[in-house]
Formats: sequence, structure tokens, C-alpha cells
Amino acid sequence: MNNIITPNSENISDKDAINFYKLISTVTQLELEPKTDKIILKKPERSSQNAKKYFVLCDINKNRRVGIKRCMDNSQYLRREIIINEAKKITGFPTYSILSTKGIILQLESKEKNCIIFENWENKDLIIMDFGNPNDMKTLKELEPNTIDSWTFYYEFGRWAAFNFLLGVIDRHSSNFILSFTDGKIHSIDNELGPFDSKGNEAGPRQILVPVKQTIERFFTDTNRGVCIQNLKQGFVDGWDSIVSKLSQLTMFNKDEMNLIQKRSVHDSKKVSEIFFN
Repeated sequence: MNNIITPNSENISDKDAINFYKLISTVTQLELEPKTDKIILKKPERSSQNAKKYFVLCDINKNRRVGIKRCMDNSQYLRREIIINEAKKITGFPTYSILSTKGIILQLESKEKNCIIFENWENKDLIIMDFGNPNDMKTLKELEPNTIDSWTFYYEFGRWAAFNFLLGVIDRHSSNFILSFTDGKIHSIDNELGPFDSKGNEAGPRQILVPVKQTIERFFTDTNRGVCIQNLKQGFVDGWDSIVSKLSQLTMFNKDEMNLIQKRSVHDSKKVSEIFFN
């Protein structure tokens, strides 16, 4: 017997469960056992372009969460998720473990077909991401403004604004930033979009600037606004410098992506921070 719980309460093949537990153990660096560790499979609560068909969450023993994502079966989106994560590691930004693989086989005990939540996932390219403890984090959309009492929060958000601007990561609304309560780190998630659209046109800075400003200004008050902006700007400049100092190591980007990063990096970071935060 195994402890995989599906939304439809299906009985999963023990053989497939063993392989699935090995896969999840690899990305989390945990030694998970089918007979003792419970994995609950479910769809994300918030809607997104991936949520309905292309994304499954695995909650492990109620204190660890893994995301399995097909990125709309778009190879470019999958590639961007992987290389942006690599760029985070190189430039010193918070990151999480990602495993790239092909197909999820999790068949029913009585039939040779996948459980419903993984229907038609057998041969799809996908990534598996270790999100950590779900009880220890919230998206910035879920946070109440009065719960933020650390200037480090604004500094770290400023760093992410520089990262997403230079590397052309778009779709930066408040649900795509997560705050960890344990270490105070902010994570920038869902990095598949940008810097070019499906026709090869550059996604302009405004697509990053507007949602970033909307996300952070919700936390300002009349009394703290000035100090918040000061910390945001300093984080932006320092994050910019961290990336520019490692440009030669960002070999995972293609020629067009690298040209865009280099074109943006020649600007004065202090002046750009004034555009983002004023």
C-alpha cells in the first residue's frame, strides 16, 4: 500500500508509487517512503494559465510542497524556468531546487491508465520544483501591509526588481512573489514568460515596471514611504551590480537574450531605480 491521495480518491499502483516517491525524493533531498509518507495531489487554488491542465501540487506530510509543471507544453517556457533558476544561483538570488524530466506515470491499481489528475502526462516534458514548507510562506498578494516590519523586505524586493528588469522576466504581479517567514527571503516564481513574445518582439520594460510598482506600493504608508523607497532603491542598485558582475557567467542565455541583458545593463542603475520607485 502507498499513501498517495488524489482528488478522486483513486487507488494508485504500488509499482508506480515507488517510482514517483523516488522522483519527489530526488528534488526535495528527502528519503520518502510510500508506506509512511503521505503525498496529497491537488490543483493550485489560484487561477493561472498553467493551473487547469499543466500544474499539479504535491503536499508531503503537510509540511513540504512540490510543484509539477508542464509550462503549457511550451518548450521555450520550460527552458526559461530552468535557465532563470540557474541565473539566480549564479548571481546570488534566492532559488529553489528544480528537476527536469519527461512524463509522469502514476497509474491506477486496477487499470493501465494514469490517475485523473495526471491524465495525458505520460510523455510530457515537465519540471518538478521544491517550494519548501507551505506553512512558512505567503504570496505578497496574501500579505496584509501591516505585517511587514522589516526594512530588509523592501531592500530584497528592490533586488528582485533589478533582476527581473535586466533578465526580462515578465508577469511580475503580487502572486508571483513569495515571502518566507523563516529567513525573510523573497522568492520570484513563475519565471517562464519573457523577454520576447511568441512573435519575437521584445517585452518592454513597462511590462515589468507597472506590476512591480503596483505590488510594492500597497505596503507603503504616509509615515514609512520615504524609508521604504530608500531601501527599494538601494536594493535595486545592489541587485543590479550583482548581476552585471556575473554577466560573463550567464552562458545559459541565447544570443538575443544576452544582447538584451547587455543593452539594459549599460544604463545607470540609480536612474532606473528612480523610474521604478519614486
